[in-house]
Amino acid sequence: MNEGLPDFRLLKCFEVLMAERSVSAAAARLELSQPAMSHALGRLRRFFDDPLLLKGHGGMTPTGRALELEAQVRTLLVDAANIMSGPASFDPATARKRFVVMAAENLECLIAPRLMERIHRAAPGIELAFRSADRHRALGWLESGEIDFRIAAAHARSRAREFPLHRRRNVNRRQRLRENPPRKLF
Repeated sequence: MNEGLPDFRLLKCFEVLMAERSVSAAAARLELSQPAMSHALGRLRRFFDDPLLLKGHGGMTPTGRALELEAQVRTLLVDAANIMSGPASFDPATARKRFVVMAAENLECLIAPRLMERIHRAAPGIELAFRSADRHRALGWLESGEIDFRIAAAHARSRAREFPLHRRRNVNRRQRLRENPPRKLF
């Protein structure tokens, strides 16, 4: 077997050759000349060190090795197409996913009820799970996928991407008390 890797165009030629069982038909389907497809078949034969397709009655007959490769090559081409097409669009109304959010308990108590209510309305298939904060392990957990989001105070900087959820005005304590007087609990 050849040490180098074939390009995806060559693997696409293999896929079509296996489907058509004819160099001329495969060339027409991929809008290539017949000599170009013959050259591609030659390269595939050298790469896999196997004749792959042999002349037979009513078309070409695949070798055992070609039949083994057929499903693997098809899967590889589908996977490559999925990678190249980019991420699927996210539709909150139909999405089904569980997100793990790390937040300090006091932040969780403040934001979780309203956040979960809003998410349930906009994205009923989304589930939130909260995890207690551990600032020393947060970045590792984000990188490993153990948590999806971290909600922390603005001074808790890390190498992760950050988005401010709230901007606090600099106000003194007296002004805050005037604007939001304490309520009696009983």
